[in-house]
Order: sequence, then C-alpha cells, then structure tokens
Amino acid sequence: MKVTNNSKAMQGVQTLHGVRYVKPGETKELAMTAAQVDRANRLGFLSLEGDPAEDQRPVVSGAVPDGADGVYLPASEFNAMREAFEELRAENTELRKKLADGSKDEDGPKGPFEVKETSPGWYGAFDAKGEQVGNKMRADDAEAFKAMSQAEQEQLLAK
Repeated sequence: MKVTNNSKAMQGVQTLHGVRYVKPGETKELAMTAAQVDRANRLGFLSLEGDPAEDQRPVVSGAVPDGADGVYLPASEFNAMREAFEELRAENTELRKKLADGSKDEDGPKGPFEVKETSPGWYGAFDAKGEQVGNKMRADDAEAFKAMSQAEQEQLLAK
C-alpha cells in the first residue's frame, strides 16, 4: 500500500511491522491491515493507495473462532495456561517479598571466617572454603572484623 505524507512534519504510521515514519512529501510502500488503513484514513494529511494486506492474527493451537472476533480455547488448554500463570504469580510474589524484606539468597558468604594478611598492611576475610570474600581491609578494620559475631560478619560481607 502506498502512503504519502502531505503534511509539513514527519508522521508515524502503524503497519504490520510496527510504526514506520514517513517524511513530508515522501511516499512509502507499507504493509498495513484493513484496521490500520481505517485509522490512517482518518488523518487528512495522509494519502493512501492500494489494498490492505490480510490481517495476520496470532494462531493458538486448538483455538476455534467463536464468530465474534474472538477465539474459543478448549478447557484443558485454558486451564493449563491458568496454572502456569498462577505458578508465575506465586514466584513473583515470593521474589517481591524477599526484596521487601531485604533478605538474600542462601548462597552468600558463609563463616566461620578467618582474617589473613594478603600483602603488607592489607588483610582479607576468607570463608570456610578458603576463598577470599569482600574487600581488602587495613589492620584496624581486620581487628574489628575479628571481634564481630559470625552472623554480623556474614551480614557485613553480604552487602
């Protein structure tokens, strides 16, 4: 379908492939459905020539047109979609609750922690696996870290 923009400004036109922009005075060949052509015809500054493309409706397996521009889904397919939706909703709710509580995954650093000098004047905290966790620290901070309880150390390193 040929679309000509007769206005003084660039115009966006809905097509089968999304919005396409037409510069002032420019004519473009665009694929549009009958509904999109009807909407574009309301704009007096666009000239349209040609026939609209066939409307490409999404296909749902087992779906049957119901005669009112809708589809009928078999109960089994509808119920499967509903169950999948409810599972996603429950997961979403759980994740939102974790975020609101400020809780973390159980994969954070776990103690007991050991503080070792990694280079002259610099210390690091090492977890139960012997891997360094967190940033390096000076001697004062290392002593303060050692004085903390294991729960406080885990909380500090989880940040």
